[in-house]
Amino acid sequence: MKKQDYPIYLDYSATTPIDPQVASTIEWHYSNTYGNASSIHSYGRTAKVVLEESREIIARSIGAETAEIFFTAGGTESDNHAIIGTAFAQRKKYGKDHIIVSAIEHHAVLDSAEYLKSHDFRISFLPVDRNGIVNIVELGIVINDSTALVSVMHANNETGMIQPIKEIAELTKKNHIVFHSDTVQTIGKIPVNV
Repeated sequence: MKKQDYPIYLDYSATTPIDPQVASTIEWHYSNTYGNASSIHSYGRTAKVVLEESREIIARSIGAETAEIFFTAGGTESDNHAIIGTAFAQRKKYGKDHIIVSAIEHHAVLDSAEYLKSHDFRISFLPVDRNGIVNIVELGIVINDSTALVSVMHANNETGMIQPIKEIAELTKKNHIVFHSDTVQTIGKIPVNV
């Protein structure tokens, strides 16, 4: 076998090269749309239009409403915000203090679970089978009346295994439990409709 003259990159689940059209659009906005979108001056109003158009495009691409799209600095902040915020809100409103996360979650989710554990939440780490898939029957057994939140990633960032999200969503909805899914690995790569 001949040695390759170029590196082989196999971590596209973590990050991919930016599309040249996207890079060009971002570069243009960095130079031309620099106003604070919360300001009332013309630069701010222009930035607000671009922000809201972006929100619309993202919402449409996943079957969501624009009011359901929140921008954060990245996946970790999004996971922290969703999991920790939901857990405290569920405990305050309903007295629920049980969180279920799959054992193969990204550290952003696992660290959020550990943080909640340090604040007296009970955490269950749901195992996966030998193929890396969550078992719906086992999830149903772990769920109880104090379960506030279930978090299972859509696709694993290391194995690429896609979880049975639709079935998990149906089970959690039936049990009146908030369902969170880290979809960083799938949005833009496979069709997703929330």
